[in-house]
Amino acid sequence: MKRLKDIDNKIFQLRKKISLILLGPVNLQAEKEKFFKNLGYNPQFIYPENDIDFRECYDTINSFKFDEGVMDDIFKAKAKGLKRLFHLYQNIGKKDFVKSSIIFYGRPDKFLLKKAKKIALSYKPRICHPKQVQHSEDGAKILRKVLKRLGFNWIVKTEHMVANAFVNPLHKTLSIKRDAMFTHTQIMSFVAHEIYGHVLRSECGASQPYKIFYSGLPRYESTEEGLALYNELLVGTLDKRRMKGYAVRVIAIDKALKSSFYETYRSLCRYYSKEKAFAVSVRVKRGLKDTSRPGAFTKDLLYLKGFLEIKEFVKDGGKIEDLYIGKIAVQHIKQLKKMDGIKDTSKILKKVYKGNRYSVVF
Repeated sequence: MKRLKDIDNKIFQLRKKISLILLGPVNLQAEKEKFFKNLGYNPQFIYPENDIDFRECYDTINSFKFDEGVMDDIFKAKAKGLKRLFHLYQNIGKKDFVKSSIIFYGRPDKFLLKKAKKIALSYKPRICHPKQVQHSEDGAKILRKVLKRLGFNWIVKTEHMVANAFVNPLHKTLSIKRDAMFTHTQIMSFVAHEIYGHVLRSECGASQPYKIFYSGLPRYESTEEGLALYNELLVGTLDKRRMKGYAVRVIAIDKALKSSFYETYRSLCRYYSKEKAFAVSVRVKRGLKDTSRPGAFTKDLLYLKGFLEIKEFVKDGGKIEDLYIGKIAVQHIKQLKKMDGIKDTSKILKKVYKGNRYSVVF
């Protein structure tokens, strides 16, 4: 137990060094202006410097000693995945970045791409004027209020970033895009996705005997994002427009892997306005320095892939409650249920999940 606790603590500290913020181009606004002034221009992104000592991180991981057993197998797989994640971040702006992304997150297969195209084309946009539009600072206040009512001691802040919202469980922070405007439905979707999904799974995981249930078991990411989307479905914010967004990201990744930024952008204009097409192109091309080259950051395929997996899980009789043992993957459930020491998280879950429904707390 002491040996595994030591590995667990070291993995937790190592994982805290990684943040998606490192993938945000620091010259995004300047490159955006160049892009719209120069037809066919491909942005040249610059990324923030980080002080991660990758050699030290690899040495720490290589020092782990494993025996036989369920938790040993879990930690061994997590250590392998952590090496791959560090390799991905070590290669931001370098030629091996795309290869590292595919190794860690995968790439769209034929089934997922076919499903994405069907969803994307099924939505017909309507001209509408959203009501109850709120500034990001007001949205942050609502999210703080929800977290306080649930008794979760998390920090909510606004930041300049590519995504509209982002959770960092290892630092217990929920961030939303600074100076952005959000509709009431979007704020509700943040509650369902970020709080009922990422924050709630983190809080449940924190009650378990190992921190890995809080930071994430190996290959938990697809289940994590899929469940967050499924929560939106249960709350009622996952309409066809939002599903189109997640589907188009898969299409964008597939296109970006074969094409330049500009070619990716042109293909996305079929689905979006120029402004939105640019934003999605940035999402899938972040991590590359010279975006004229084929390649993509492939993480965004996890949303649709995971959502389809969760729907299949529920269809086959799976219980949503079981996914709140912590930050686990669907395939871990049977394995973990046989283990001694796994805590019942139903008391935490009951704060928001009752009778197969979530209640949005404002």
